[in-house]
Amino acid sequence: MLFICCHSVCCYAKNAANEYKSDASNECFSTSAGRLSQPKHRFITWLTILDRLNTNDRWMKIGVTTDNTCLLCGIEVESHSHLFFGCQYSLRCRQKIAPWIEMNILPNSLRDIVKWLLRNRTTKFKRGFISSIVLCTIYHFWKERNNDLWKNQVHIVDRVVSLIQKTVHNRNHTVLPRAISTRDSSWFTTLFRG
Repeated sequence: MLFICCHSVCCYAKNAANEYKSDASNECFSTSAGRLSQPKHRFITWLTILDRLNTNDRWMKIGVTTDNTCLLCGIEVESHSHLFFGCQYSLRCRQKIAPWIEMNILPNSLRDIVKWLLRNRTTKFKRGFISSIVLCTIYHFWKERNNDLWKNQVHIVDRVVSLIQKTVHNRNHTVLPRAISTRDSSWFTTLFRG
């Protein structure tokens, strides 16, 4: 029963993603598709692209809440664009992750990340690996937001960045492709030293 339900969700996600492929921000699926990222990370990112996560601005529109401020920073209205790219908390996390993956810009949207990935001349493995980091980061921002909502606790930025790095390392180390160049292999191992 669980397999059928998960399979239905995956098929629905694939069909919906195919419908939206013409939009540049949805190229994220073709860029990041693959087994290097976890399905739950891909699913949350997909919902983010479609603006379907239950952020406070959405809850306020339907009358569930009267406060639409961001739970992580408490300054601005919590929307998809603010939560992942405008919030001070997510900005500090992204500032620590960007140098780690050799991203010389700090993107302001998923579309900017996709453009950077497509413009960046790199191997398929590196592109997939960096995509898995982006998806994992989006997932953990959403998870921290929900921790604040339901448990009234937000972890410090360094802990979240460390958790993202460990999650990505464990996943990619487990499903590392057999046909990987020595250059990519040495790049992968140098990322996790120290």
